[in-house]
Amino acid sequence: MPATIPRWNLRRWWWAALVGAMALGCAWPCIDGDFIRDDHLYIVANPHVVAAAPLTEIFAAPFAPDQDLGLWRPLTTLSFRMDMLLAHAFGRELPDPRTAHLTNLLLAALSSALLVRLALQLGIAPTAALLAGLFFAVAAARTEAVCWMSGRAENLMTAATLAALLAAGLRGWKRTFGVAAACACAVLSKEQGLLVPVLVALLPSANGVAPLTGVAQWRFRWQRTWPALAVAAALLLLRWNVLGNFGPTGLQQVLRGSSFGERLHYGLENLGNYARLCLLPWPLSNDYDAPDGSVHWSALLWCAAAFAALLLAALRSQRGCFAAALWLVPLIPVLNIFVRTGEVFAERFLALPVAGAALLLAHAASGARMLRSLRPHWYLLPLTLLVALNLPLTQQRARAWQSEAALVQSMQAADVPDAGALRLAAYLQRGALVSQAALGAADPAAAEQLASSYRAVLARAPHDVETALDLAKHMKAMAMAPESPTPRKTQLRAAAESTVLGVIARDASNAHAFAVLGEILSAQGRPEESIVAFRRARELDGRDANAALWLARLLRALGRESEARMELAVARAVIEGLQRERWWDTQPCFALARLCVAQEDSVGTCAAFTVAHERARSAPVVAQAAMEHAEVLRALKRNDEANRVLLTASAKLEDDEHENAPTPRSDRYAALTQLAMALGQRDAALHWLEKNSTVARDAQALRGLALLRERLQQATPAAR
Repeated sequence: MPATIPRWNLRRWWWAALVGAMALGCAWPCIDGDFIRDDHLYIVANPHVVAAAPLTEIFAAPFAPDQDLGLWRPLTTLSFRMDMLLAHAFGRELPDPRTAHLTNLLLAALSSALLVRLALQLGIAPTAALLAGLFFAVAAARTEAVCWMSGRAENLMTAATLAALLAAGLRGWKRTFGVAAACACAVLSKEQGLLVPVLVALLPSANGVAPLTGVAQWRFRWQRTWPALAVAAALLLLRWNVLGNFGPTGLQQVLRGSSFGERLHYGLENLGNYARLCLLPWPLSNDYDAPDGSVHWSALLWCAAAFAALLLAALRSQRGCFAAALWLVPLIPVLNIFVRTGEVFAERFLALPVAGAALLLAHAASGARMLRSLRPHWYLLPLTLLVALNLPLTQQRARAWQSEAALVQSMQAADVPDAGALRLAAYLQRGALVSQAALGAADPAAAEQLASSYRAVLARAPHDVETALDLAKHMKAMAMAPESPTPRKTQLRAAAESTVLGVIARDASNAHAFAVLGEILSAQGRPEESIVAFRRARELDGRDANAALWLARLLRALGRESEARMELAVARAVIEGLQRERWWDTQPCFALARLCVAQEDSVGTCAAFTVAHERARSAPVVAQAAMEHAEVLRALKRNDEANRVLLTASAKLEDDEHENAPTPRSDRYAALTQLAMALGQRDAALHWLEKNSTVARDAQALRGLALLRERLQQATPAAR
């Protein structure tokens, strides 16, 4: 027997390497993909990713430091920053999507290898354990977590959770340290990592260890669980200290206003859909509609089947109970029943539950003892078929994640009965239109097409509040276009108002909807009604400095100066508090500066901009702070100070250029171009513009740079 142990261990390592290679190979087509959707928020525009920041700031700030999303994932942020540093070390242009994709694939491979080791540790038959690892490696249900860079949080959390479960099988200090460290990594990566103590507690004895009973069993489980429980509790308190809450609040919290019974109904349906996608991953989509209130019986049947499988597995053995728990327990926080999150439904949440589904199937196959004498082992056929089914689907989905256009095409081909594909197409159209408008090349036909796209989304999903507000704001912008005839302007403003009132009828606590309504009413020449709308927006969200500025402007136009000053004073007090609380964030500084300008407080304005300069890390924010500050100084006839502010910002970015700092050069060149234009240095602006053209990522960026170049070259000496 001892002579066979080394060979057996070697075979286990080879199997782990095999499933890891399968995970890499099946998702490899995504390696050439670009940044998509949330990647721009969490990576490209994240100052803690694209610029150097101290660890204390990263751990003390939310996941998106200039947003209030209710997310805290410092380890995920650090992993994105490490991608930047590695890409820079190898001479890649930053930000480099290929390096980020490769990290995701390696994490997926690591998770697959860890799952095989865990299955063998639990005593699952070797062949069944190998097939479980292969199924997990190629599962199409987790492609969103693997092939989308923003799925990094799920990838890290899954690998860390499986590592914690493996570490729980060790002894002594190795177990204590391993479980605690892995649990910390899981919690710091994603919120689902808080469930690691529960999973460790449910973990049965390792293979070859006699099962314990009674008090001895509880003592054994406590010895394995307490390190994870202590770490999770400490990090939960730290999360509360950073965010001030445990999850999303306000407009970022989904299903606001819904009763517990409604959330229970939606949650059970989502659980059924999650269970179905683990086993039958078709059709798949990046975006799903919010619940519309109807009953989906097929989803409820799948939910009942999942509970039946959990009950059956729990009655048969501890190993089956654990596998079923690993399948379903990580889904509890994302069902929005007890804790409302920022997402109603998302496939990337299945990164860890698929591991539980694989273990459950492997346990069922491994437990078919009476059939093992039969040849071939046909009881392994279901797992084999699932591997064969998922492999081509995963490769197809990996290609879909190469670009937003490819993702839209795949969603349209899948024909998911949701408005996801239409919503994503409208999002792409809006981005192109905004870029054109910024360069003074807006196309009225493109604006009409975007409005039609928004209406198509609402025809499929009339309860989509965000799209309805986007449509209302877009119609308001179309009504402000100079070329639009007066009757058309009146029609667009009326339609925009009607759309926003429909949103308010569904969600009377939506502060953003009231702010949009206030802008529309003001454009219609109805200041009193606009004031009422903005005041309601301020009541619902006291941190909305823009609503306060609108109120002050409207009140002053009506000769109500004292009321305007009072509104500005109240808003300023709130924003000053926010500036102190979010000591890493530049956005409250900008909001405070604008309020001070409205109060004609030049000292307060300059003080707010000084803080913004100190906090600014990324090149775009450095340029924004300098240009807004200079604009205020020039309005005060302090032109020399304005030029010094602009020159200081330019010198800072030029130093980064000379030192070849590991930050995106395209952002740096764009910021230097803007600063040179603000200084009236046309030749310098053209210089940085040309350098930016050499590192531009796509045709749209090159087209925008070409338009800007034409404007600079046509500028007269007087304009300089």
